[in-house]
Amino acid sequence: MIGSDRSVREPLLSIRGLQTHFPTQVGLVKAVDGVDIDVQAGECLGIVGESGSGKSVTFASVLGLVRAPGKIAGGSIRFEGRDLVGLPRDAMRRIRGKEIAITLQDALTCLNPALTVGAQILETLKEHAERGDHHGQALEIMSLVGIPEPAARLKQYPHEFSGGMRQRIMLAIALACRPRLLIADEPTSALDVTIQAQVLDLLADLRSKLGMTVVLITHDLGVVAEYCDRVVVMYAGQVAETGPTRDVIANPRHPYTRGLIGSIPRLSDRDHRITPIEGQVPELVGLGDECRFASRCQLAEARCHARIEMHDLGAGRQARCVRADEKQ
Repeated sequence: MIGSDRSVREPLLSIRGLQTHFPTQVGLVKAVDGVDIDVQAGECLGIVGESGSGKSVTFASVLGLVRAPGKIAGGSIRFEGRDLVGLPRDAMRRIRGKEIAITLQDALTCLNPALTVGAQILETLKEHAERGDHHGQALEIMSLVGIPEPAARLKQYPHEFSGGMRQRIMLAIALACRPRLLIADEPTSALDVTIQAQVLDLLADLRSKLGMTVVLITHDLGVVAEYCDRVVVMYAGQVAETGPTRDVIANPRHPYTRGLIGSIPRLSDRDHRITPIEGQVPELVGLGDECRFASRCQLAEARCHARIEMHDLGAGRQARCVRADEKQ
């Protein structure tokens, strides 16, 4: 887990007041609405929440991948002290892939079916890496991500690989230039349980070998509990709670986080009853300043319908709840 000294260092990535909006026929969708997130060098930060919580859009914003008519409407994204918001396209391209890389959740649709996997790895190396033996570098990265017989498999096409191997190819492309920050967006969502574990173990091993910082985006709090140093819980475009993973799991301070934990089955406790979170994530159009979880929260009261700020709970923990300071 993270040592206390890390909190005083300048973050590798610092997101402040980020707002990413999408105009639609029914109104302005505030997919990301005032998000603050710090990612410290060397850590694995988990970003967890239901579909529509703003997880992926937040980090698409970091990479400059928000498509028009969507846009970053406010806030700052500082990577190694440099603000990425408004950066010229060419400058952003030099950062994307070389210093910050991403793997997406559906490898089969993300990989080009008309190109060999070797050609796709070499494309990244030719774009960002210094001159050298790019073919040798491609073989090295294939071996690093655990693909056997890399020389032969470089010549194969994505459909010739299993789902787990395609995810390893995605990792090979992302890591080809040894980025400082890897964003892994639902890297195991299309895989069976045993292959999920293999991919996550590989990611942890690569993080250790390469001294890499990892942001793991997932809907699975169990994955976060096992692999991440810190966790950010997102809900309806905002951060609901954040802190060291062990502390948040042991003593959640936001009702939504408690709901997520209550939804996890426990094989070690046959008497444990899964308690689903009732209701649906609200539409992100026309939302006010009130707590966005209030309509689904059994503890909601009148003051939950005013503006809710993040409460600093100490020890690196924060929660967006009027009762965050109360013992549960």
